[in-house]
Amino acid sequence: MQIAYSSPNGTDSNLHSLILRRIAEVGQVNVAESLGVATSTVSRWMSGQQGIPIEMLGPLFEVLGLYVSEDSTITQEIKLPQREYDALCVLARKALE
Repeated sequence: MQIAYSSPNGTDSNLHSLILRRIAEVGQVNVAESLGVATSTVSRWMSGQQGIPIEMLGPLFEVLGLYVSEDSTITQEIKLPQREYDALCVLARKALE
């Protein structure tokens, strides 16, 4: 499954690329401080050495100014069909059990 977002010029990108780009724009130090993690943790997320824990996705999206939406009409929103969003929520709840 590929999650995409609509950019101002109408091109789509995968979620990983979007997150990397937004972290670079916001700054690794700012992201780390906002999330209460070490800068090295954010660096490992960016390099692919460590995955982003599912419980960190919501706070990370907030810090990066990203929002999940079925209909993406605003810059930096992520398009995601409702049923896929619902499935991700179920998986997230299961992971936290």
